[in-house]
Amino acid sequence: MTTQSGIWNLKQVRDGVASALYAQQPLIDGITGNIGGIETTLTISGLAFGLLQGTVRFTSGATIADVSVTPASDVSMTVNVPQAIYDLAVGSTVGIKFITGFGVQSNTFNKTVNQAAFTVSYLVIGGGGGGGGKNVGGGGGAGGYRTNYTSGAPVPTPKLSGGGAGLEAALTITTVTQYTVTVGGGGGGGLSATPGVKGSNGSPSVFSTITSTGGGGGSHGVPPNAGGSALDGNSGGSGGGGGGVDSAPAGSGGAGTTSQGFAGGNGNIGANGGGGGGAGAVGVNAAGAAAGNGGGGVFSDISGTAVQRAGGGGGGGNSTAGNGGAGGGGAGVAGNPPPQAGAGSPNTGSGGGGAGGYDTLLSGGAGGSGVVILKYPDNRTISNPGGGLTLSTPAAAGGFKVTTVTAGTGNIEFN
Repeated sequence: MTTQSGIWNLKQVRDGVASALYAQQPLIDGITGNIGGIETTLTISGLAFGLLQGTVRFTSGATIADVSVTPASDVSMTVNVPQAIYDLAVGSTVGIKFITGFGVQSNTFNKTVNQAAFTVSYLVIGGGGGGGGKNVGGGGGAGGYRTNYTSGAPVPTPKLSGGGAGLEAALTITTVTQYTVTVGGGGGGGLSATPGVKGSNGSPSVFSTITSTGGGGGSHGVPPNAGGSALDGNSGGSGGGGGGVDSAPAGSGGAGTTSQGFAGGNGNIGANGGGGGGAGAVGVNAAGAAAGNGGGGVFSDISGTAVQRAGGGGGGGNSTAGNGGAGGGGAGVAGNPPPQAGAGSPNTGSGGGGAGGYDTLLSGGAGGSGVVILKYPDNRTISNPGGGLTLSTPAAAGGFKVTTVTAGTGNIEFN
């Protein structure tokens, strides 16, 4: 019998009938799959692995982790990366070798720890605009509404060509990378000076490359004999409502941002303000003795339950106020003196209601704060390095986690 020099190892013949001794050392010639941030599976290819249980050894500096493996064939095996290895810093070099059940070691094959990529669903709503001050101010516009989620996984479909919230393309995220998140605050209601003061625009909300514009502030109206002023609602994610007047050209609604929200409604010469635009509908124009209602918001079940958000604020009226748009819009007010105009609901990005009537010191309603909601696979974890954000993550369901960020500015990181 002719023999070869080297270390003897047992090799099973493929037909299962016989066994033979051979002197070939196992060899790794390739590894597919990534290491980084989460448990992944590597496929190792090579020669002379045998069919008996052995050990895959991972080594990086002082970190050593062994995983027991039974090769699927003499030339292939799969192994799950242990946490001690996938938690290493990005860029770390990991040496991988196979040790047979007889203690024979293969060569060492190096892999680099890198970033794992995955898809995140998001809903990002900017802060709502404040309602206009007296007299008969327009409602505040809703914050811009951007999402790539529709009752399931993200679906990359074209945005709407006109106004209103359109569906965005899917967004790919990598682990061990920090992404900026900002939740926009609602704009303040316009003051009741003479003439009144416009509501302030809401602040934008941000997640990574997605920015949702703050809602436009509603305009103020002009009381009798007060002289002319800028009566148009402000543009924004959704536009603010125009102010009303007694006997001059009334204010127009502000423009919305394409694919984020609709325009505000117009005020009228009957002394009534227009409704603020919503993410799902245009603010209603004032008509006759009635102020305009706010435009409605949009439903999303990204968090598991369908919720309508981003409604426009109702316009302020002399005798009949506008209702807030469905989805959290603040109600406008009317009367002499009227009550305080309604604020947009928090974390909906809804607009505030417009002030109404004459001879009052009450202001327009404040816009509602925005929100950022993220849905991602439940084998990922989210953190807020450095703090600054208010967030919550209920228990995972259906293979996903959902994190809602309700306030602040900071960074998030997935692992």
